Amino acid sequence: MNGAFRFSFLIELTKKLISMVDVLIILGISPTFYH
Repeated sequence: MNGAFRFSFLIELTKKLISMVDVLIILGISPTFYH
């Protein structure tokens, strides 16, 4: 049970990291679209 909990925690952490990277990419690319 503990291993499954840790695994799901890693998945959630990875999802948060991916979403943060997506936001950074969007913020970085948006100005080039506007200009």
